[in-house]
Amino acid sequence: MKIIAVYLSTRKGSVSGRILDELTAGAEEAGATVSRYRIGDGILGCRGCGSCVKAGKCVVQDPLTPYWDDLQDADLVIVGASNYMGNVMGQAWSFMNRHFCLADTSKGRENRVIRIPAGKRIMGVFAQGAPNKDIYREVYRKYLKIFSAYGLSAEEPIVVNAADLTEERLAGCRAEGRAWVEQA
Repeated sequence: MKIIAVYLSTRKGSVSGRILDELTAGAEEAGATVSRYRIGDGILGCRGCGSCVKAGKCVVQDPLTPYWDDLQDADLVIVGASNYMGNVMGQAWSFMNRHFCLADTSKGRENRVIRIPAGKRIMGVFAQGAPNKDIYREVYRKYLKIFSAYGLSAEEPIVVNAADLTEERLAGCRAEGRAWVEQA
């Protein structure tokens, strides 16, 4: 199993980042290959240049550039992001809109061709300050669902906050990462 972990928080040691670290460490312990992209500070949004139609992938040069090749044989993409003001942070939106390049719409939207192999999944680890973990869950689901237009199947989001940074919860995340691989 190949996993891509995308860290979108700009803060070192962020809640979403720590949870993502444990999930992916557990997956590696069970034999998965994990590629990590810490891109929160350097990601650019889609420029709408249309160059991806000819190139077959996004041509914007930033920390996301190697991700497109990595994505071709990945099984799971996990995005770690924070909630700012009731929604996913701006870097997460920039990451999402860059996936436009995965759909070749040169022959019209109804005839679009997805440029990645089928069966890839995307999951989100969303950190929020609100203690009620269900209050923004639908926001996270809608965010992840957008990726389905570009060939990624959305998984149920993991919602966390600072109270989840206990040794017990972190160990549970590591076990969950191992289980992903063992059940694949």
